[in-house]
This record gives sequence, C-alpha cells and structure tokens, in this order.
Amino acid sequence: MSLWKIEPVAAPDDPRWLDHRVWREIVVRADTVGEALRLAVAMDKRQMRDVDTVGNESQALTSGLSDEKLYGVTPLNTETDGRGFNPDGPSDVLAAERD
Repeated sequence: MSLWKIEPVAAPDDPRWLDHRVWREIVVRADTVGEALRLAVAMDKRQMRDVDTVGNESQALTSGLSDEKLYGVTPLNTETDGRGFNPDGPSDVLAAERD
C-alpha cells in the first residue's frame, strides 16, 4: 500500500481558508490519492465534532482538505522520511499535525 503526505499549498492569508482548520501535515496509508483524501476528510470531520463551542457559535462542518487549492497530496518516500511509517497494513491516517 502507498503512503501519502497531505500538506497545505495555499498561502496562510488565502481567503479560501475561511474558518477551516489548518493541518500542517497528514500522513495516510491508502491505495490511491482519492482514498487518502477521503480518510483525511473523515478524520478532520471527526475532530470537528469533538470541538466544544461557546455561546451560539456554529461550526462549518466542511473540511478544507477536499479543496485542491488549499492542500496538495504527494507520495511519502519512507527511505528519506525517517519517521518509520510502514506501508504494510490497513488504510488509515497514520499522523496528523495541526498548526
């Protein structure tokens, strides 16, 4: 199975960010880019549901991860990465780091 790295490609002041949470990096084990993005978006939505709001705030329950102008997906090279991610195993989000 392949390892994928999802990272922001838009500038921090890009208006497309709106109120989306910004992930510095997400590492996903999946067969395809599409599956990697689907898993990352599902993880992001689970995280959004776990956030407490104050007063009458509401959350925008859409993930910025599905916007290719905000995030890019590249294959993760395990030989040069050095963090020990294993391509063997089920499809899953292996690491997610927020700004």
